[in-house]
Amino acid sequence: MPPVAHVALAFAIGIAFSDIGALKSAAPLLLAAVLLTPIRPLRRVGPGSMLWLLIVLAGLLSGTWARASPPCGGGSETVVGRLLAMPGEGSTSFFVERVGNGAGHGTGPGSADESRTRGATACEIRVYFGEAALGDLARLDVSAGEPVVLGGEWREGRAGPWFRAGAAAAAPAGSGRSASPRWALVRWRASLTDRLGELFGERGGLASALVLARREGLDPALRQAFADAGLAHLLAISGFHTGLVYGILRVLLGLIGLGRRRARIAAALATWAYVGFIGFPDAASRAAVIVTFLALAHSLGRPQARWGGLGGAALILLLLDPTRLWSAGFQLSFAGAAGLLAWTRPLENLFERWSSGRFRLPRSAVSAFSASLAATAATTPIVVWHFEQVALLGVPNTLALTPLVAIGVPGILFSLALDILSPEAAQVFAGGVELMLLALQRAVEATSSLSWASAWTPAATVSASATGVAAGALLARLIRARSRTRRILLAFWTLVGLLVWPLTLAWSGRGTLSMHFLDVGQGDAVAVRTPGKRWLLFDTGPPKRDENRPHAVIRQLRELGARRLDALILTHPDLDHIGGAAELLRDVDVVEVLDPALPAARPAYIELLEIAEARGIPWRQALKGESWSMDGVDFHVLWPDPDSEFVDANTSSVVVLASFGELDLLLTGDAPDEVELDILPDILARTRTLEILKVGHHGSRTSTAPDLARRLPPQVAVVSLGRYNRFGHPDPGVVRRLEAEGARIYRTDRDGSVTVIGRDDGSFRVRIGR
Repeated sequence: MPPVAHVALAFAIGIAFSDIGALKSAAPLLLAAVLLTPIRPLRRVGPGSMLWLLIVLAGLLSGTWARASPPCGGGSETVVGRLLAMPGEGSTSFFVERVGNGAGHGTGPGSADESRTRGATACEIRVYFGEAALGDLARLDVSAGEPVVLGGEWREGRAGPWFRAGAAAAAPAGSGRSASPRWALVRWRASLTDRLGELFGERGGLASALVLARREGLDPALRQAFADAGLAHLLAISGFHTGLVYGILRVLLGLIGLGRRRARIAAALATWAYVGFIGFPDAASRAAVIVTFLALAHSLGRPQARWGGLGGAALILLLLDPTRLWSAGFQLSFAGAAGLLAWTRPLENLFERWSSGRFRLPRSAVSAFSASLAATAATTPIVVWHFEQVALLGVPNTLALTPLVAIGVPGILFSLALDILSPEAAQVFAGGVELMLLALQRAVEATSSLSWASAWTPAATVSASATGVAAGALLARLIRARSRTRRILLAFWTLVGLLVWPLTLAWSGRGTLSMHFLDVGQGDAVAVRTPGKRWLLFDTGPPKRDENRPHAVIRQLRELGARRLDALILTHPDLDHIGGAAELLRDVDVVEVLDPALPAARPAYIELLEIAEARGIPWRQALKGESWSMDGVDFHVLWPDPDSEFVDANTSSVVVLASFGELDLLLTGDAPDEVELDILPDILARTRTLEILKVGHHGSRTSTAPDLARRLPPQVAVVSLGRYNRFGHPDPGVVRRLEAEGARIYRTDRDGSVTVIGRDDGSFRVRIGR
């Protein structure tokens, strides 16, 4: 590899050492990568080795300085900044210019204290808007790029902090110039997004994602479908899109009379303008640096250094922002490019040898398949590490559907250009392009709906396999094995790592109880995985809205790897709790169903009974006093009491206390407060502490009795509800009651699905979907 690639790698190693916590968690993966990298070890300390050590030290200092910068937010209730796009599906990207200090004093947008700030933060975050905040934006007539004040609270998500906005107000004087070129470009981009919606109708959100990197208008279900189908990279402005734009620009500039050399340089500069216009995403920035290097190499008559271009791009981006190293987008972008450079040619040679003779494949097909497989192999460990999901159809889907994107992207751009000259002609042309986008969407939805399209894979699998790879690579280096022996050693030790990890986990007794409060809208669905990897599901949420896609519960169970349910517990027959049960009983292997078994003359409930009878699924009554154990987890049914009278379905709701050693979870269904008070003595007889509470009746004021919250205060309270629900859930009084007792409150309407992973010593951690 050229020196610049070595410099980039040394600088990245220094940045990695600046965050020891993250470095320790990723140590097996990093060690395997280092041992597989074709770099000669330093055999002696000299001027050359000292130079590399200085570069590592520079990376360490750069990373330390970046980590020492004040974090975005810091708990303030008020932020001042600008919308980078108008909210779609209730959220958008937001550039924070400064944060207020009115936390805890009742101050908010528009108050006198909002002008006192903690300093400029200059960071980009995700903002989710409540209904009141959206109404404020409409009243203020705020557009993208204009300053605005948001009031709300900070939350910690998987990809970093985000802000939940409950109110919006006009920005105070001195909030910056809206006429600056940067914000003028943001407003122009927003206007193009609106115009794409007019030109492409329902496919406007997809068109914006493909050419402007704006996904606010994209249906979240479609975005997830792209991920399940292994095509999420097509929605990102990646090297493919940037290279496509560069190629189009170079051809057009050549047609107007510029020579080859000037056309390449001008096309590279214009590509940078495009990348800047869409906000400098990592993959596009990396590709722009590389095409710039290639254009300069052609112009100067120098040979192309592919690894040098990749290393130079990484070094430039890390110098500008060292924290990029830990970004999933940065890692995926450079890992995919490195995989293409390192493995495409060997795979081509391998497939050509296999396809020799009468079954010889076209070279173009071999090259395309090899490139897709190389990029997928390089990025899969990172995808699993960050998202715990593997798309099994990614390679064939990429080969089949990339041509549609390759035609669609120029078509979308040409529609926008034609719109300047003739809006009528642009509308006609866009109609043809929309057909291709529709074909792309339908193909993605069809493949992602397959039950085996994607598989849940825990991040620990990466650590286990990487440890095996590292052991094999180290052993191969120590014995100086030949290439064939090295490959056998790597395969063997990778397999050992994958097999030893679950056996060691089981032997050491470190199994965990996982509780997944699924985001199903205005309804309940809680999936519980025992330490023995057996699954139970409490309720199935409301009926689905899109008949062309599997129910949200089924999709999320597939993502979690739940193919079989040892028990389905339906707390009561209200539609927001049994809406997905019919499809679930048809498509998922369910061992048995439990419910109050009280008369309910509801068509949806009767349908469930008929499906269970037809499929031979046992159905039994869950009553107070019943209990069972599963892999060390004890489940106690606390309600309904057969001797009580039930005035409605909620009063008959099944209430279950699940205990795993010192860890306790209370699932209350929609039980009202009088039921909670009846069962409180039974709960206190079994435990004096409550770690996790599924807040009753979606946070309604009729549940979560004050005495329950006071005598059994939960550490974590999860409210399952839908965005902008018409019931006003959760009740502010219930929220204040739980907060007063020290509970951390999570809500599926703003946090997405909430996962709690606990051990039998009572310790646990919480992870949210957003």
